[in-house]
Amino acid sequence: MTNPFKKSEAAARERGSHSTANRIKVEGMIADFLVTKALTEGFWISVFDGEEDALDKSQDKAAILNAMFSTDEDELTLYHPNGDRFGAIKFIYGNSGYDVIADYGAAQKVYKEFDAWMAPVNAYCETLET
Repeated sequence: MTNPFKKSEAAARERGSHSTANRIKVEGMIADFLVTKALTEGFWISVFDGEEDALDKSQDKAAILNAMFSTDEDELTLYHPNGDRFGAIKFIYGNSGYDVIADYGAAQKVYKEFDAWMAPVNAYCETLET
């Protein structure tokens, strides 16, 4: 299965919509960065596409990215290797690209830890801001 970010980026370029292609490319880069970070640290990821659970607790990077970008928004839920929910990240597509992460949060008992975990992701997003 082809990564939907890359497939949509290529389709936009073929139509001559380079600004849309660039936005999708940036959204895909951010999704890839976050998913890679989470998986490297042993997390499991579920994908809710705004309509249904597209994927439940996976550590398969290709499957996670393929479950994303089929609707206008996704919510990724991260789980510790012990099964405890760590936090959730909401992606909303179609704005500027670098701002694809619209919101994130965690339970109060892990909020500071999750906020610190998100800091490098937020810093990466800022490097892509145009």
